[in-house]
Amino acid sequence: MVPHNLPPLFKLRINKPTGSEIIQVMHQTVREFFLDPYGDVANSKFRMCKKDAHICISIICIRYLILCAANTTLAGTLPHVEFWTSERFEHYAQYLDKWPLANYALCYLTHHIDGCHRDANVLRITSRFVDEVTHNPAVYLLENWISSCLDQIILGKEQGAAAGEFRNKVLHAAVRNGLSTSAEVLLTVGANVNARDQFGRTPLSRAAEGGHEAVVKLLLETGKVDVDSKDKDRYGGRTPLSRAAEGGHEAVVKLLLETGKVDVDSEDKDRYGGRTPLSRAAEGGHEAVVKLLLETGKVDVDSKDKDRYGGRTPLSRAAEGGHEAVVKLLLETGKVDVDSKDNDGGRTPLSRAAEGGHEAAVKLLLETGKVDVGSKDNDGGRTPLSRAAEGGHEAVVKLLLETGKVDVDSKDWCGGTPLLRAAEGGHEAVVKLLLETGKADADSEDWCGGTPLSRAAEGGHQAVVKLLRRSI
Repeated sequence: MVPHNLPPLFKLRINKPTGSEIIQVMHQTVREFFLDPYGDVANSKFRMCKKDAHICISIICIRYLILCAANTTLAGTLPHVEFWTSERFEHYAQYLDKWPLANYALCYLTHHIDGCHRDANVLRITSRFVDEVTHNPAVYLLENWISSCLDQIILGKEQGAAAGEFRNKVLHAAVRNGLSTSAEVLLTVGANVNARDQFGRTPLSRAAEGGHEAVVKLLLETGKVDVDSKDKDRYGGRTPLSRAAEGGHEAVVKLLLETGKVDVDSEDKDRYGGRTPLSRAAEGGHEAVVKLLLETGKVDVDSKDKDRYGGRTPLSRAAEGGHEAVVKLLLETGKVDVDSKDNDGGRTPLSRAAEGGHEAAVKLLLETGKVDVGSKDNDGGRTPLSRAAEGGHEAVVKLLLETGKVDVDSKDWCGGTPLLRAAEGGHEAVVKLLLETGKADADSEDWCGGTPLSRAAEGGHQAVVKLLRRSI
């Protein structure tokens, strides 16, 4: 990108077509001269000597790189990486993202220099460029590139290692923020595509987590990235696919799957671990991602989490969140245990959905005909009806009652019935539904001697108190 503060007469027009390796660099007035359909060039032949073209482009590229190096105000002297904050690395990454021509110059300068046949002007400006960069903060960015492309060593071993760390940290800042131009420049100058940050995360992991499709594509195209690398932080074991699936980043998930190098069913090892990408996607309700994972035919649709509260299946996660479309996709596989109990209280998907008041999910589960509607969990002996009643979820309570298979007066471990729980919460509509069944004991006592009436009165739920008094 050409600086905006240059006078119009000296502005360059830079045109790099998408998917092409051709780049046009010319003065705007020159471009107009060549393209004018009524101009002198329109019907004539104009050829530039190949060597002259290489000389011209070499000089433009070197001057552009000098301009890039000179314009940064992020550091007045060589940066001491250990003192740089994450914000400074982000600012530097944002700065690099504003110079897209720099990547062309870095990639093809040696090609153009070789075509100059040791032209004196090009050799002189190249030497000047190296001298200027050597005493400029940009040396940390360009030392490896200058060494490999211009065959000049400008930093010692210790400083070279610090420069490598610098480039890797800027690369991480770039990928976290989805700065594809900056990331491309950094990879060109030798940043490590698999370098881990202080949390044990790779650039691909960070880009996938943020859903930065262009950056993920760029990293994959290097052919050097560990596509299935696992994080090494304290919650570790997460793959880029797991991160992308959790965020619902469909395009990124698709890119990763297309590599054919990812373990689609990989289980992570974070403190809530044992989770698969499918489990993460189902929990977030990311229908498109769930569909992509199922279409691989390589996922265990009914896999159970292995975290400390484990035993949760993707169906359980989706049902708890009320993600109707995902619940439907999972049920349609015909491979899920619809009534599976987890280790976190022995809860079923129906229990989770009922507690959240997710009417559509509850309806889908009931329609399978495979759920135990009156199942009691191990977390207080509560039924789906009890959970729904406590939350005041009228539509769900109605669905459960319509099955004709629920014990309307079932007591939990504290002696509380669905009616008592609804009354305690002041849920008038639910209390009314339960009373209308004719099967709810309005005078039932819990272990502390509380009744639906007394609990409603304690909560100041006058409308519920009125209903209950009429039924006693």
